[in-house]
Amino acid sequence: MAASPAKPGDVALYEIEPLLHLEYGYQSPSYVPHIRLVDDRAPPADLMPPATDARRDLLDEWKAKRAMAEGVGGSFEVRARPPAPASPPPRPGFGNRPIFGRKTG
Repeated sequence: MAASPAKPGDVALYEIEPLLHLEYGYQSPSYVPHIRLVDDRAPPADLMPPATDARRDLLDEWKAKRAMAEGVGGSFEVRARPPAPASPPPRPGFGNRPIFGRKTG
């Protein structure tokens, strides 16, 4: 949703998404644990888009979100999902095909 320019008399609208509530056992699909907290002012290169324009846009977006959050007394942090675990290697011999027959011996 694109933001429209503010007009005199407009009121700020903030959208809040609940991410985690341990007491009720709720965890949002977009929740990212604190395992990999990223410094949004000096992010690691492996997390940044390869294109210069895309990197600049992302950093500008983070800067604007930080300013908005801090402007209302909140905080802003960027977290990265941990790398996905490698899939286990296929079983040697028959792969994933079912094996029919009977055991002898």
